Amino acid sequence: MPLDHVQPHSMPMRHPEHSVVRSYPESRQRVRSVSMAPTVRARSGRASAAPSPSGGTSSSPQACVAFDADGTLAIRGPGLNGERVKMSMWVPCSPSGEEQQQEAVTTYAHRVSLAKVSKVLGGFTIPAFFDKVTALPAASGIVASSAASSADAERGGKAVILLHGYLGSRYDLVDFAEALVKEGFIVIAPEFADSRSDPARSLASRGAILEEAVALLATRFGIARADVALIGHSAGAGTALQAPGRFAARVLVAGFRSDKPSDAAEDPLLVIASGGDRVISLYPTEGGRFGPFEGIKSAVLNFRRRSSDGSALNEDVVAWATFDGSPESLRTLAAQAPRAAFVAYEGEGAPCHISFLAARTNDVLVQTLGPLLPVARLLDVPVLDFDVYERTRDSDRVLGDLVPAVRAWLIAQMAGQTAKL
Repeated sequence: MPLDHVQPHSMPMRHPEHSVVRSYPESRQRVRSVSMAPTVRARSGRASAAPSPSGGTSSSPQACVAFDADGTLAIRGPGLNGERVKMSMWVPCSPSGEEQQQEAVTTYAHRVSLAKVSKVLGGFTIPAFFDKVTALPAASGIVASSAASSADAERGGKAVILLHGYLGSRYDLVDFAEALVKEGFIVIAPEFADSRSDPARSLASRGAILEEAVALLATRFGIARADVALIGHSAGAGTALQAPGRFAARVLVAGFRSDKPSDAAEDPLLVIASGGDRVISLYPTEGGRFGPFEGIKSAVLNFRRRSSDGSALNEDVVAWATFDGSPESLRTLAAQAPRAAFVAYEGEGAPCHISFLAARTNDVLVQTLGPLLPVARLLDVPVLDFDVYERTRDSDRVLGDLVPAVRAWLIAQMAGQTAKL
């Protein structure tokens, strides 16, 4: 339906059959603080292999996933001297040996650097002593990468790179990571220089880090750029939009600008935005902290394909299929999987900027940064909708419908089964 006819909605509670399956016990859903130690692991038995991303479902709800929490990317370029950037990686695996015992990953060690956040947002410094590492519960069926000896031997296939936003972390999009790896995708989540998790300020640009992630997939797994999809949130959406070359698909969440050259118009595109976002607005803004902006809605509908050198616009406007973010609309998105799709949440109850991130990481922010909110308001420090989320706590509700829709859309694009507009 045309976007102008999308009806406001109140974000009704989702039906259980459309919810994201939380495979960790209820008693472990609350995050807890841990020491500055590696990812917590336990012992488990053998798990079954995951399928290839061909659109089929997993043969077992406990499909094997090898997780590497301590991966790094060596960034090349002037002045970088091989600087290493942290990343996390989820890989479908086929353990060797019927009796092989594996280390089960039960939590992810997620760091919040208050020193980094206070310096970047407020211009003042809090001692690094107050930085916290918190254990985020992981889905079941995930094992330490060292236990899956055959993971690196698999060549070809499909991959997704997750791109966090400004002051984000590599676990912000973990719901997408866990859903996609169970469908056979290799998933990489690098940490950018503006991450809230790393107190150091990296000199590596977002573009350089993304290129090294693409290169790693090619050299280690034999996956070409054309078989790699990008999912980015906020500033990560901008990184995904501006990335040069052809990708299998691009998913842009809570961030979109059409004023710079981009190869993205030639790829399958899924743009997701919300009228409840006070950081990157769905609607035009005249000023504010980030200056005038045409609004994501206008930017998307006026997005045009550019000439090959990016120097000029032609009249080939991207034809979008539009969806309103309701559970019924997202099921239609999943079923039809149009090549260019725009999801615009509008009306009462529309998600805020960080509602699209995992509740696990958002809950850590509530616990860690909540006491600083009064100071931030006093100093007029931007809090990136954290104050809104503190009231709504709606990530599980939003992602319960959105993650399955994005997963189905990506599988369709990468299998070439796209609806023609």
